[in-house]
Amino acid sequence: MRPAVFEETTLRLVAERNVVVAAWRDAPTVPQLRLVERVGRGVELRYPGQTALINLILSGTPRFSAEVRAEVGRMNNQDDLYVLAAAHVILVEGFLATAVRAFLSTTMLVVKPATPTKIFGDTTLAARWVAERLAASGERWTPEQLLALAKQA
Repeated sequence: MRPAVFEETTLRLVAERNVVVAAWRDAPTVPQLRLVERVGRGVELRYPGQTALINLILSGTPRFSAEVRAEVGRMNNQDDLYVLAAAHVILVEGFLATAVRAFLSTTMLVVKPATPTKIFGDTTLAARWVAERLAASGERWTPEQLLALAKQA
């Protein structure tokens, strides 16, 4: 298993080459979002214009403060962070899935992210989409490699 870049009860970050995976076990805080940004910026320095993010929503309570909403909007508006793809994979069910999907969809409608961004309910479909987006980079990934990285988070 790849060592985590960062790990706590709510968030685990794993980075390999030009891809960062964030696994969330509860709603994010602003400091956690800024950490995801910092890790992405570090990867972007090594792979300029070739980076991707896979966000895994694994569990939690859907409470998004005004500060978190603003921070997500600010991050989504940047054209130099996770440049090739941002896949949000909602792996929870019921009300939680509905709330997270509504939050992300609303943010994407309002902000119109600079990065190609999609919401998925399935990790396999997300891995295929991210692999297609990464094909434009010098660092090629197969969907299977991305799935293996996601499982490490």
